[in-house]
Amino acid sequence: MGDSLNGWAMRAFGNVTQTRGQGGFVKAMAYAVPFQPDPIPRCFNSQLPPGQATSGDCGITFTRVDTGKYLLHFNFKVDDRFLSASMGCSVCTAGVVSTPGPNDVTVWIRETMNQDFIDEDFSILVY
Repeated sequence: MGDSLNGWAMRAFGNVTQTRGQGGFVKAMAYAVPFQPDPIPRCFNSQLPPGQATSGDCGITFTRVDTGKYLLHFNFKVDDRFLSASMGCSVCTAGVVSTPGPNDVTVWIRETMNQDFIDEDFSILVY
C-alpha cells in the first residue's frame, strides 16, 4: 500500500505482479513481430513465477491466422480484462477484435485509407 501527499507513494525496483482478477497493474504485455523466427521478442507476464515473467515468450503463443490477423494465447483468462493493441505504423489501425476463448485474443491490423489487412509489428497489453 502506498500513500503520499507529495512525492512517490510507491516504487518497485523490479517486476510487479497483481492478482489476475484485480485492476491497476498490467497483467501481461507483448511486442509481436510477424515473420520473425521469434515472433515475440519482448514480453512480460505477471501471472508467471518471477524467473519466467520476462523470459522466452512469457507463456504467450502467437499465431498468424492470415494477413493482418493474429491470435494470441495467454496462459491465463483474459476475456474479462481490459485489452489494448497498438502499432508503430502511422498509416495503420489496430484493434483487439475479439476474445474467441477465455485465454485468447485476436488482433487485426488494417491500412487506414483502404482498410486492407496488412502485416505489421504490434504491442498488446492486458490489464
